[in-house]
Amino acid sequence: MTPFEYTQLTQLLLDEKFKNWVNAPTKEGNAYWKEQIKQNPKLETLMGRGIPIVKWFMKESCLPQEK
Repeated sequence: MTPFEYTQLTQLLLDEKFKNWVNAPTKEGNAYWKEQIKQNPKLETLMGRGIPIVKWFMKESCLPQEK
């Protein structure tokens, strides 16, 4: 399944390419995701919901663990 076929947030959140792009955006990544949105405009809404979740998870996973 390609990203433009995604209909659920969980599908996007499991996409390694999406998570990598959120954490380290590139020009190529920007172009790739813009193209995906052109093919499926509803993906933009999913991405808008998914980006803060990925960023939050990354922040939480980088925090020192309590002992």
